Amino acid sequence: MYYSILGTGGHILGGMHLVPNDEKKWLPQVECACVAASDIWLESDAGLTFFTAKWRSGAEVLPGDLSAALGAKWGALGIGPLEDFNLPAISVLTSLLFLSGLREGVEPAVKTIVGAAQTLNALESVDEYLAGWACVSDEQFIDQIRLSLRRGPQTSADFRSLHNGWRRWDRAALAKLNDATLIAPLRPAVFANRNRAWAVKIACACAEQTRPLFVVGAGHLCGPGNLLDVLRQEHQLDAVRA
Repeated sequence: MYYSILGTGGHILGGMHLVPNDEKKWLPQVECACVAASDIWLESDAGLTFFTAKWRSGAEVLPGDLSAALGAKWGALGIGPLEDFNLPAISVLTSLLFLSGLREGVEPAVKTIVGAAQTLNALESVDEYLAGWACVSDEQFIDQIRLSLRRGPQTSADFRSLHNGWRRWDRAALAKLNDATLIAPLRPAVFANRNRAWAVKIACACAEQTRPLFVVGAGHLCGPGNLLDVLRQEHQLDAVRA
């Protein structure tokens, strides 16, 4: 999913944070987009720091049944003990407990392609990311974790639908899946609020840089308040299909 921001040298690349181990077809487009860019922007460059940063509450607020259900599986992720993670992280990562045969997607691919003459930037800092969750209560995070656990047996099918929708540029299918897998109070924090903040930085970068490339998760390009619609308030966009 690749879009040109007309009137500027900017481009938006919508990728997958996780891809099947044998998925390689998307790499040439990513490489071409990165090689052509003057500057490259990722959602963040903080890795697990987002997930382990101290926040208003953490795993200790989880009800006993959730702690037990998560604790029994969490070690399989290989990223550290459950108690090290903040509530936003646990709500995001719970669905991964039911997935296998995947590897990291677009971000590491981009980092291996970045040349010496290019700069690598982040659309949000750890503090900005965590501040975006201020509108979500502990109880709502817990509701999201329960939803992810209930959908556990469906998670592999959900991922296949997400992956197929991304490959087909089917933004309506991606939006439908976002609605099914995220409770309503979390959707603005995950997508719309961040999109508005990113759009400001994207506009500034497009004004200052020759050919910036903005690499975001495909989920940010669909549904209410998606990044494309926010940018269209000031710019025309054109889909660039290989």
